[in-house]
Amino acid sequence: FNTINRQATLHNIKSICPPLYQILVNTYRAPVRCIICGDGEITSSEGTTQGDPLAMAMYALAVKPLIGELKSDAPGVKQVWCRHL
Repeated sequence: FNTINRQATLHNIKSICPPLYQILVNTYRAPVRCIICGDGEITSSEGTTQGDPLAMAMYALAVKPLIGELKSDAPGVKQVWCRHL
């Protein structure tokens, strides 16, 4: 969740799930300010935001192309994916 490339993910979501694209692009198109201290700031520009209710959907759509590639490269291998460990 913390390391997905936002720009690549948004690009994929635009073609995979257009209705969700506009919501996510409004949230993730620019780095998010996490801490502002004086003249400095720490921003977040990768991954999803903790607590975002759409983070699971965004992550799932981010890895969908990878899952498709793995299926085509190894069609006889069963893939098991889970969302909670």
